[in-house]
Amino acid sequence: MGAGILLACFASYCVAFAALVTAENVWLKLFLAVVTGSSIGVLFVAGHDASHGSLTRSEVANRWLARLAFLPSAMPNETWDSEHNRQHHSWTNLTTKDPGYVPLSPEQYRQLNPWQRIWRRASFTLPGIGLAYIALWWEGGIRINPTRRDQIRSMPSYALECVLIAAFLGLQVAVVVAYGAWSSRGLGAFAAEALLCIALPFYVWCWVMAFVTILHHTHPRIRWFDSEEEWLKAPRQFTSTVHVSWPKWFSVAFLWIFSHPAHHADKRIPMYRLDVAQHKLQEGFPEHALVERGTFLHVVRVLKLCRLYDYRAHRWLDWDGRPTTESLISTGSAEAT
Repeated sequence: MGAGILLACFASYCVAFAALVTAENVWLKLFLAVVTGSSIGVLFVAGHDASHGSLTRSEVANRWLARLAFLPSAMPNETWDSEHNRQHHSWTNLTTKDPGYVPLSPEQYRQLNPWQRIWRRASFTLPGIGLAYIALWWEGGIRINPTRRDQIRSMPSYALECVLIAAFLGLQVAVVVAYGAWSSRGLGAFAAEALLCIALPFYVWCWVMAFVTILHHTHPRIRWFDSEEEWLKAPRQFTSTVHVSWPKWFSVAFLWIFSHPAHHADKRIPMYRLDVAQHKLQEGFPEHALVERGTFLHVVRVLKLCRLYDYRAHRWLDWDGRPTTESLISTGSAEAT
């Protein structure tokens, strides 16, 4: 079943991309760019399951299905396995080892140069959250420094995946060029088509990834840690992520990924069983359940309240270091002030 879902998602992406390339109306093209970028995100969720080894019973099949699913998002499976499967899931919300959306302390924010501060602030706006993931994609997915080289299981596999990604990008460009030549479009039109058909969907995908990931691990009642000793004492996999409850159709469209606490409790649970597992988890551990009704107003609220983090008092701050929530130490939860 899992492999069938992934292949259906890949087919949906191909249809969306073909429709985008052949569309003539610019407004329709912009709409289809959003659809194509969103389909990359959904396909990535299916690939995420394959990379965890929960899609099929075959390790080899899972690896190749993950590689296929990650082609449009330009993500090598080897670096995703290192950054997400082993580091993020092993060290969730520990800032020194979790490579995700780590909140800065006021001191760390003050050490940024002016351009880094502008980038950081832009990343906490609704249109700009994709910027944050572009940086994570480059540093965590593509760029390999000597330290990270030792964390990757197989450098030959990483090299193969980079070649496959480059070939897939070349295929996308070839499709745009071929259709442009067939429809007698000039070089200037090709540049615009490349932006609309390749670059814009990639940014939409980055936005979708940031949207999903921020909602999973950023919340006024979610704690982050910079001390491993303190982190070890916390019930981490239950309290480090949120179950964002969207309407049924939205949850299914995103392959149940918002039932995220169940995924962190056991990453071997297939995506199509996460909803059931999440309800059982909430019934069994109601004292640890953090459920948030999914709305775009909630997204805006999170981006407004959760900008910096006080790791001593365990509360969220604004850009000026003013508290926006109560301390999680004294109350066990935090509400907006």
